[in-house]
Amino acid sequence: MLIFAGIKKIKSRYKFDFLFGIGFLLIIICFGYYFASQNAKDLKFNHNDKAGIYQITLTDFPSEKARSVLVYAKAKSFSDSVKTEILDAKIVLYLQKDSNSINLKTGDKLLISTILSAPKKKNNPDEFDYEKSLLRKGVVASGYVASGDWQKIGEEESFSLIRTAQKCRLYLLNIYREMKISDDEFGVAASLTLGYKDAISPELRESFSVTGAAHILAVSGMHVGIIFMVLNFFFSFLDKNDKTKRYKSLIIILLLCFYAFITGLPPSACRAVFMFSLMSFGSVISRKTYTYNSVFCSAFILLIINPMWLFDVGFQFSYSAVLAIIYFEPKISNLLTINNKPLKYLWQLTSVSLAAQLGIAPFSIFYFHQFPHYFLLANFIVIPAASFIIYSAVFLFLVSKIPIINILAAFILEWIIKIMLYGVKFIETFPNTLSISWLSGTQVLLLYLIIVTIGFLFYKIKMKYLVCLAFFSILFISTVLTHNIDNQKFNQLTIFNDNRNFTLNIIDKNQNFVYTSDFENAEKISEMFWIHHSCKSPIFQEIDTVEFAKIIQFNQQNFVILTNRRIFRKLPESPLEVDYLVVNKNIYPSNDIFELYFRPKTLITTGDVYENNDKKFADLAKENGINFYSISKNGAFILRTE
Repeated sequence: MLIFAGIKKIKSRYKFDFLFGIGFLLIIICFGYYFASQNAKDLKFNHNDKAGIYQITLTDFPSEKARSVLVYAKAKSFSDSVKTEILDAKIVLYLQKDSNSINLKTGDKLLISTILSAPKKKNNPDEFDYEKSLLRKGVVASGYVASGDWQKIGEEESFSLIRTAQKCRLYLLNIYREMKISDDEFGVAASLTLGYKDAISPELRESFSVTGAAHILAVSGMHVGIIFMVLNFFFSFLDKNDKTKRYKSLIIILLLCFYAFITGLPPSACRAVFMFSLMSFGSVISRKTYTYNSVFCSAFILLIINPMWLFDVGFQFSYSAVLAIIYFEPKISNLLTINNKPLKYLWQLTSVSLAAQLGIAPFSIFYFHQFPHYFLLANFIVIPAASFIIYSAVFLFLVSKIPIINILAAFILEWIIKIMLYGVKFIETFPNTLSISWLSGTQVLLLYLIIVTIGFLFYKIKMKYLVCLAFFSILFISTVLTHNIDNQKFNQLTIFNDNRNFTLNIIDKNQNFVYTSDFENAEKISEMFWIHHSCKSPIFQEIDTVEFAKIIQFNQQNFVILTNRRIFRKLPESPLEVDYLVVNKNIYPSNDIFELYFRPKTLITTGDVYENNDKKFADLAKENGINFYSISKNGAFILRTE
């Protein structure tokens, strides 16, 4: 009896030990989040908006854009007429596009004359937070440099592993170019095999996105997994005994590291290689490894190296997909027993795709607000094709100096890509390829709780799991219904913060009116806002800067938009009483506006008004007892009705 009581007491003591582990994990997560947030806040740039000469060193190869060349660099020093200071700041620059800027390379040292500014939020509703994105990458400032305002003064001479890796990748990219692989075929080959995504056209990127095949365009776990399987098969002759197996695992780890090296050591490839290497490391030291422990250990070590990776979309996608595949794929695969080999392969591909989609779907909708309906069909094409593309590319690199054989290898590679592109573009023509939707952070959390609960039910059906599933599902449905009801009653006028064009958006009883000087730009900055509030297709009305003024009514209040000074050529009998007067950069600050022409209750300056003029308008508004709102300083102007 005493022994039984003792055993029972021990069991009860260890029964809730898992709570300590969960609690400790939550504490680590909270501390990590806190220190990562503090790290972002500590990134300050002491020369914000100061004109001067900077000495910089490029840390990456230039990325060619439509009208400029994007470069990441380290600012080493700052000089003006007063002093010279030593710096160590990561910056991003947009160089005027020309032959010189395009031919720059990593490690080049430049002198630039420009004004660098710290990242600043525009505070437009539902707009991508560019400021936060840059700060999480460690970038503290950005600027534009004209062609005549920079000069190359040399190259970095000290050894850099990343710079060497990028030069290696450039060498392999030139093999594609020498073999006359060009256009979309070059873009896919460069992106899929070497992680070089700058050659992908926007149209091609859109095709892969809407079909659910965009994941193959970035070197990630799938690509490293293919390489891993090839190496595992190639070195299978070393499976004779434990000693040779250890050599095999060590060789595979080294070759995976080499693959990450030739792709330029991008974070996505490094993550995947590190994860696979950690899972293989057990064989090297003759220890049994547990897959989940290896995955979480790799994530933990990577976050110690750089806590900001926790907020990286690629990091979140990688680990959510891997964990979902590890857990759900065997269970989905076991739902059907298929003996036919081709059908069995298709079912395995289906189970992997479904498991991966379970893991990444909430994140995908949260970040990109879309869900591809034909992702399974697309994966049937792109995953086998990606395998053959990687095999063919490796073969091409090996025989690139052998005449005739290299031409044949390039021909095979190019046609595999052509067939894959044809399949992707064919699927893109299908009706209803996408669902456009919006998820809040709370809804994402609830969806993952639902998925985890389903995972427990796959393991064992218990009443408590069913109750949890019902509870989380009801909560999720409630948030969706609440969001839809709020959208039905949503009425708002928004003047967006844009330093180039004017965009005013009125959403009134599901009608979506847009007054703008640039339709394409207006759609670009408003799209996420419209998705969030389930708006109908916009009705565009042009605001021409040649017009004298535009009068808009909203919620029984009038807005007068001034875009041209010619309105001041005629003197009215008395100033016009208005609720809101909106002025853009074409209107100069003058007290005559308020004494002779308009008497607004509120003066609004748009995002394109120059800083000095903005201050003058603020002073004039104060003198005349007028409320003042600066869009460039305070973000989008929003007027909402209840």
